[in-house]
Amino acid sequence: MSAQPFSASYAQAREKFLEAVNAAGLQPKSHIHPLKGRDGETLAMDLAWVGDPKADRLQGRPDASADQARKIRQQMMDAFYVDTDAWRGQILGQALEAMVQAVEGLAA
Repeated sequence: MSAQPFSASYAQAREKFLEAVNAAGLQPKSHIHPLKGRDGETLAMDLAWVGDPKADRLQGRPDASADQARKIRQQMMDAFYVDTDAWRGQILGQALEAMVQAVEGLAA
């Protein structure tokens, strides 16, 4: 798996996610969109469940101590928020690309 935080395409990002899920020993669940992507790729919402699948909630644990709640928040930040210049640049680039695609769609 690449050390790059972002992929060059949706298909590559999806492949990396599924590889990471499988490497972690998890079972992915994919909900396939009926249409294809811009480049003919399969579009899907891929999920991987970590923990008890019968859990009745994912967050807002009122029984958690302040220290445990802080640790949970930090784990979420560490897992999903990569605070680097490269990450910020990728987010900006993706936002600009989405805006250009929206304008092109309106012009078509």
